[in-house]
Amino acid sequence: MKDNFEDIFSQSQADIISLCLEYADGKVNDIYAYCSIEEGIYTFDVFYSINGILYHKHRLNDSTPSSAQSNYDTSSKRQSALLETGIQDLKSLQVMLDKYEKPTPTEIKLHYNVDTGRLNAEYKYEPTYTNHRTLTSEDIFDHWFDQVNEKM
Repeated sequence: MKDNFEDIFSQSQADIISLCLEYADGKVNDIYAYCSIEEGIYTFDVFYSINGILYHKHRLNDSTPSSAQSNYDTSSKRQSALLETGIQDLKSLQVMLDKYEKPTPTEIKLHYNVDTGRLNAEYKYEPTYTNHRTLTSEDIFDHWFDQVNEKM
């Protein structure tokens, strides 16, 4: 049976979510993964919701009481591995999109609810920061974090 584009594209998004879930040892309520492919620049980052509070990947242990032992490995080495693997996933996605002659999104925002298993995705196809003098992908990511935080 031949794989079709939609199945492969869905699987690539599932791989990104699995990566993020593995980093958090599955102990989160929501995953918010940010992916950007813009003018040869690949960017990946993630933040999480635990009990209605948002945490950047390096702040996951802030979700535990100070007297409790750290629940998450947020070492620099582990964070680097997460980001590097996420970027490799985006590069693989780019290859797949090129193979199927599909346009590459400049931005993908994935929100996965762990409890329900529901994935929402938003895509943009126009430049989000490379056409701006001072804006960076990190600024876009931080703005998304703030937007989600305001809604919580």
